[in-house]
Amino acid sequence: MAESAVLPMDRIAQTNLQLYCQLLDQRWEDRALGLVAGAYELALRLFAVRVRPNRKPFICHLVATASVTAAECDRAEVTAASLLHAAYTLGDWGDGKHGATPQRRAVVERAAGPATERLVTSYTAMAWGYGATAGVLTRAADLDDDERTVVLMRLANEVDEWADGGLRFSDKGDYPRFGAENAAAVRELARSLGYVRVAELLDEAFRRHAALSVPRSLRIEGTDPGGGRVAPQSRLLRMGVRIESERDAGRALRRGARRLAGAVQGRRTGASPGPRQSTTGEHHGD
Repeated sequence: MAESAVLPMDRIAQTNLQLYCQLLDQRWEDRALGLVAGAYELALRLFAVRVRPNRKPFICHLVATASVTAAECDRAEVTAASLLHAAYTLGDWGDGKHGATPQRRAVVERAAGPATERLVTSYTAMAWGYGATAGVLTRAADLDDDERTVVLMRLANEVDEWADGGLRFSDKGDYPRFGAENAAAVRELARSLGYVRVAELLDEAFRRHAALSVPRSLRIEGTDPGGGRVAPQSRLLRMGVRIESERDAGRALRRGARRLAGAVQGRRTGASPGPRQSTTGEHHGD
């Protein structure tokens, strides 16, 4: 039988329950489990309707990133921050703002603690991608502990980008960030920082990904690299009702404007005013 083209998903969690079972197997303490659960609850609210360019639920990507960091590092705040790593860039806060605002930072801190929040902020600020990864590699030996931790989160994010063949199912994989040069820098960075488990996962992900062929019928083109939102049908229906209500209100305003204009014109010419609403509520001349 031919080798599977993707990593076995029992090695990288994709749901909160799989992640929790992984942490239980690793003998995590209750306090640490609670911190991760708090981060997941906030992530679930921020990413409830967001999907990746390949239509994978974004929350699954966050869980997978956390799963990889937990396999390499037993610090709860790192796994919690991995669950929230995109909170300030792609989370749906409903405030129309961008980035790590004081209000958003306070919410993350309440949900998952100050150490977790600082890591999420640092993750957001770290340059990454084509060229930037190679730059981090050149100074790998000089990174402080916090920078090394954020790089671990970045590398874990890379693992999930490749692990389930996701880059083959959309045109996101065509970006230079996912070219051979950057992939080599990512792999070497994991090795140079001593992240053995992550390096192994990256090696296998790259190898299997290269062997995967996705038919055109399953490939999604022209999407934003950050993904998008899929509104539930109930919200679409409510929006439809609101649009109809706004259209009705617009028509009423236009009718009122026409009547007022007719009345003004009638006074100027001495003609009788335009149509009026009767006492029975029926409309005439509309």
